[in-house]
Amino acid sequence: MNIQFAPSHWPRPPQSTTPFKPYPYYDLEAVQWALLFGVCFLLGVGMGANDVADAFGTSVGTGTVTVTQAFVLATVVEMMGSVASGLTGNPTNALAVIETSSYADNPDELVIGQIAMLVGSAVWLMIATFYSMPVSSIHSMLGATIGFSLVLRGFAGINWGRVGMVAIVWVLSPILSAIFSLLIFFLLDVTILRAVSFYFLIS
Repeated sequence: MNIQFAPSHWPRPPQSTTPFKPYPYYDLEAVQWALLFGVCFLLGVGMGANDVADAFGTSVGTGTVTVTQAFVLATVVEMMGSVASGLTGNPTNALAVIETSSYADNPDELVIGQIAMLVGSAVWLMIATFYSMPVSSIHSMLGATIGFSLVLRGFAGINWGRVGMVAIVWVLSPILSAIFSLLIFFLLDVTILRAVSFYFLIS
């Protein structure tokens, strides 16, 4: 067999310095951001379907705004509120109920747990909305956060003092709201409603 080699003075083809990428090639970081955005979008849909009725139910029911106007207002206002809250850099209430210092050795677990919290909360809110169940999105996210931290770090991963404060607020909020509502209605009744009724009575 007569094998001939190319002369050494012949130009060689350019060598690629780009590492081999199997086809199809995916940018892992882009995929991660796409998944994270999708999960956040699903949670936004669940929160919007569950919470917008609380804010705009009375306005739509009385005919002050239409359903379309309520959707637009809710989208703009809640988006502005989310952005403003995120710009502060402060930890959210959901994250404050866990001991973040216990994740200092492995912060990736905290990120994965938060993603699990987003997925679980989004699925639960959509199920509750579909069956017209009166649930709270904040309660759902707090419960999901406590749940994943219990799985990863046990009872030591929970800030029980913060959880106790949140529970006290949940109990006192309806009681204090009822008291203030009663006082305000009493003042309105004495200063306006009875005065108007007395005016029409004597006129």
